[in-house]
Amino acid sequence: MTIPYQIIRSSNRKTISITVNRDGQVIVRAPQYVLEDTIRRFVEQKASWIQKHVTHFTFAAEERRAFSLTYGDTVSILGQDYPITSHQENYADFDGKQLTLPPDLPPQEILHTVREILKKIAREYIPSRAAVWSSRLGVIPTAVRINNAAKRWGSCSSKNSLNFSWRLMMAPPKAVDYVIIHELSHILEHNHSDRFWKIVSRTMPDYMEMKNVLKTLSERFCRENWEL
Repeated sequence: MTIPYQIIRSSNRKTISITVNRDGQVIVRAPQYVLEDTIRRFVEQKASWIQKHVTHFTFAAEERRAFSLTYGDTVSILGQDYPITSHQENYADFDGKQLTLPPDLPPQEILHTVREILKKIAREYIPSRAAVWSSRLGVIPTAVRINNAAKRWGSCSSKNSLNFSWRLMMAPPKAVDYVIIHELSHILEHNHSDRFWKIVSRTMPDYMEMKNVLKTLSERFCRENWEL
């Protein structure tokens, strides 16, 4: 079986690696000096692993293409499922029990509206939780912002500015707290050293459970297309 793949060479690399992206494309990263025959043999040796991941991501891509939202569906907000309903007004709202949208919106507009509701909730919820954990950790971020990141839950800049994905609003509250703690801890340690993880574990001893929760949610996002 011939496996199509893309080669990306780098003068800084010393080893060959293979990844399969979310669209099922096989990417081989290799040093500049490695012969193509060597790369081909390496790919053949990993054929079983590659095929398993290509199948997984291809299936997930098909699910993403089929993903849509409509009235009657539910949306996870801070770990709880809430129904999408309609009313005769021209505005959208979340009252803590349901998401209420204008009537007769097409699926893409429903998706857009739900995204905007989640962003609004994130802009209110995350800064307030960041303030709580900032006080406990004894640090002060220069800013707390909400962004559209799809592959990172959060980040901390060299100037201690924090960014969080609005997608966190679909995670349970404790998982959101873990991400906030993680990024705030970077103000004390701008790395992932043992010292960094000691800060995280001291603040949230069961943080590994939350990492697993977020991993499951990431896998769900691989099957759901929230992009517009």
